[in-house]
Parts: sequence; structure tokens; C-alpha cells
Amino acid sequence: RGTAVDAAGKGYGFQLTVIALGGSIIRDEEIYEMGSPAISLTDAAQRDPVFCNTPNPFYAISVHHEKAMSLPDSCELLAYTDICTHAFRIKNKPFWAVQFHPETNKATLCHRLGIYKELYTRDEEHFQEVVASVVDTPHSHALLKQFVNHVLKAN
Repeated sequence: RGTAVDAAGKGYGFQLTVIALGGSIIRDEEIYEMGSPAISLTDAAQRDPVFCNTPNPFYAISVHHEKAMSLPDSCELLAYTDICTHAFRIKNKPFWAVQFHPETNKATLCHRLGIYKELYTRDEEHFQEVVASVVDTPHSHALLKQFVNHVLKAN
């Protein structure tokens, strides 16, 4: 159903990191996340210095067609949905990667989707449906502070 993405194809930081470490990414035009899905945490996330104070599940802004289908052995899965991987950490390294957007909020997503709705939504009805479904995402924003406090300031 999806097509493989490689380092020469379309990719962003999360996807390129997965590929560089030996994982695989596909681009799926049919089933993808757009909005603020509920993201589940693994047991490893409960012990992780960045994710440990995050409720399970939590909501985050997510708009992507690319999906991590497998993670390299050097990585530890931290967060996911039924559709794809959303966060991982390189084992024993101070390196995290997220598929969702902790820097973005409901208002920003709705504004951007309004500008680019022809690229991301089928029609006006679909656009309105997506906008109506988006929820606030304070716990994903808190992950940035957790990262600064427990990783950057600790080193």
C-alpha cells in the first residue's frame, strides 16, 4: 500500500534519522495522520527522562504521510499510534526523535491547514472535519521542557 522512502527521497528529520540508522520508512497516501491523534507510550517511555511525566495516552499535532515501519535494533520505541511509530530514543545515547510536532499547537495547525488545505485535505468539508477534530496538546508541548531540563541542562 505504501511506497518506500530512502535518503534521496522526500524525508524529514525523523524519517532521515530512521533511514540513517538502518530502519525503514514508507509513504502512504491513503492512511495517514492529520490532526491531534492520541499517542500511546511504551513501558520504556515510563522510565525515560523526557517522556516519564507524560500521560498515557497523550495528544500531539501530527500531519504526515511518511511512516516508520521498523526501527533499527539500536533504537528503543517510546511512543506510537496504531498507524506508526511516533517517538524513539537511541539506546544509551542522549538522542530522541519524534514524528509528531511538539512545537505546534491547535491554533497554528488550523491556520497552516487553512493556507495549505488544497495539499492536505480533499475538499472544504474534509478541511472543516479535520479542524473540528483537533484538540489542544499541552502534554506534547511539555516534552520540550522535559528535554531541556532533563537532558540539556543535565549535561
